[in-house]
Amino acid sequence: WQQLREPYEEFKAEWPTVVMVHGWNGLQQTGIPDWQTEIAAELLARYEAKINILSWDWMSLAYPLEEARARTPDQAMALARKLKALFAAKKYPAERVVHFMGHSLGVFVATLAADYLGRELLAGDYTRKADQLTLWDPDDIPTGVEIRDAVVRMRQAGTYVDLYAGVTTKYLHNANA
Repeated sequence: WQQLREPYEEFKAEWPTVVMVHGWNGLQQTGIPDWQTEIAAELLARYEAKINILSWDWMSLAYPLEEARARTPDQAMALARKLKALFAAKKYPAERVVHFMGHSLGVFVATLAADYLGRELLAGDYTRKADQLTLWDPDDIPTGVEIRDAVVRMRQAGTYVDLYAGVTTKYLHNANA
């Protein structure tokens, strides 16, 4: 699996795609979080390694908390643009599965990116519906960022949205870091 950076040599248009987005970087870590590596290993095993697993790395911008919250819309748009370019370059078929996964502040980035991809906000004629959106432990709502309407739009378009809240508390948020 790979981070979402060019060249996209390992990306296969015939495989389903998972896009993972981490959240707030309270410990100021670098690199891909452990939870993404663990989920990627499970997915690779389940799909017999025939799956595209992409990671959106915004670690350096996901700290401090208030600044990270303010950056979520811009990160979502940047992610959507990267995915749009990747899918166009690889001629990724509309019938292929795209599953977004986000944790904490990554919930907002993943949700808005999936919504942007499926709407006309991006220049050009390409739109791509997310098939599934998995959201873990959404952070408190960042100021000025609203995902409710985006989730409603995606559900109406047939996106399956699952939300897991309360898996961690603010005191255990980095328990596995």
